[in-house]
Amino acid sequence: MSTQFFNSNSIFPGKLNSLKELEENISRRFVNRKIVFTEKLDGTDVRFFVTNKVIRFFSKDKELLVGTPLHSSVISLYNSRYSKFVGRVFSLFEHSDLLLFFELVDNSKRIRYFNKDNGQDLYLYDIYINGNWVNWDDIFNVGKTCDINTVPFLEFEVFGGIDQVKKLMAENTSKVSELANAPMEGIVMRPFLEDYCTETPNNRLIAKFTNPLFYKPKPEVIRIPAPITTTGTGMGHYFAKAGEFLDSNIDEIDCCLWKDLLEKKEIEVNVKNLSKIMPVVVEFFLNEEHKKNIDEFCKANNLDLDKFLKGLKRILPSKIRKGLNI
Repeated sequence: MSTQFFNSNSIFPGKLNSLKELEENISRRFVNRKIVFTEKLDGTDVRFFVTNKVIRFFSKDKELLVGTPLHSSVISLYNSRYSKFVGRVFSLFEHSDLLLFFELVDNSKRIRYFNKDNGQDLYLYDIYINGNWVNWDDIFNVGKTCDINTVPFLEFEVFGGIDQVKKLMAENTSKVSELANAPMEGIVMRPFLEDYCTETPNNRLIAKFTNPLFYKPKPEVIRIPAPITTTGTGMGHYFAKAGEFLDSNIDEIDCCLWKDLLEKKEIEVNVKNLSKIMPVVVEFFLNEEHKKNIDEFCKANNLDLDKFLKGLKRILPSKIRKGLNI
């Protein structure tokens, strides 16, 4: 396999969102699903992009520049251990674009992984191919067959809530570190079956739980609500606020949940079925969690709840149609 280098800022399949921290609004999406828990390593994100028998090396958001320390480390590890692995994987998917995700760990961050100061290694944690995320058991088997590192597997269980993850964190130390009792940076959880990946690489159910020793929550933004004026009491004002609320409370995973719900109810997603689709999705959207969010939003913005709900129900169908691509 030939190796070429490109000094561009492009990346395939596009810049990916950072993993979201496991909180209640994400936690509900894992309920009753079989989940794979793996150790989250405190390292540097490295990606191998393989296409047309050419391999390119990326960090999290840009292509590695030749001559930089990170590029030199990756090339050294690639040549010594991973070139045969990449060639073997590519031979299985010769006509496919392939993205391999690794964590490069050394002793430069908060957790010391090696007894030697210059120790470093790569750990495979994800594979993206032809618009699909590969299931964890296949990633693990690839690593085992090709004798390369994969991030440590912790547990395979039906999701039981955030307390289950906290307990798992408390009972385990890092399985990668050569030092005894080194803490884990965190835990990553994903479904046993990757079934939220049909549209974009970000359309995926996955989350992280960061060890409280290392977790730094984003600073809370305090918003002082503007007083209601005579120009801000009409329905146009409420429509605008409803749109603002929906933009911050609907994401790609919500749209997948809608599609799953409609599929279970055997309602085909098309324009002809709008009269069946809308009441089902609207009722699903206005669940207890969103009702709580709506109450808090109205209080923060000095909005009349009844008027806001009218505006919300007026705007929501267009958001649903956009989310379902109909």
